[in-house]
This record gives sequence, structure tokens and C-alpha cells, in this order.
Amino acid sequence: MKKALYGLKQAPITWYNCIDTYHIKIAFCRSRDEPTLYTKTHEDKILIVCLYVDDLLYISNMMLGDFKTEIKTDFDMTDVAVMKYFLGIEIH
Repeated sequence: MKKALYGLKQAPITWYNCIDTYHIKIAFCRSRDEPTLYTKTHEDKILIVCLYVDDLLYISNMMLGDFKTEIKTDFDMTDVAVMKYFLGIEIH
């Protein structure tokens, strides 16, 4: 997404369309009930990605290195490490 879009009314929908297309392209399944929740399964492993505004929260029972490397090549992003709080909820 071009930086020129930031601040425009179209920016949120443009960002969502971009990230939605990306997740579908890399074989994630969008939740039927929550359009910002994506899952990807392989054998007994699952990767769950939740989009909240311009943040991604991802949870998995597998190594996340490949996912983080792949998404960082396509998007300018930073990894802020292990989540401790999200929307006022403390996570253990």
C-alpha cells in the first residue's frame, strides 16, 4: 500500500483488501463468521492470524519463523515479540 493512502477514507479498506488477498494467496482460510480471522492447517499444526486495524496477532503450535520471514518480505513490518497485553486483556 502506498504511503500516500494514509489519512484517506479509503486507507482502511485498501489495507484490508491487500492483506486479505495476501492471506488467501498463501493458502489461509478466512473465517466465515469473522472476516479478519485466518487459519492455516498442516497435519496436526495450525496457524491462526487475527487482523486488528493495522496489527497482526498470530498464534501457532508450530515454528513461526517461516511465516514471519515470508510476510516480512512482502510487507514492511516489525515483530514486537511475545504478546503480553491485547485490547486490555493480559495474556499468559
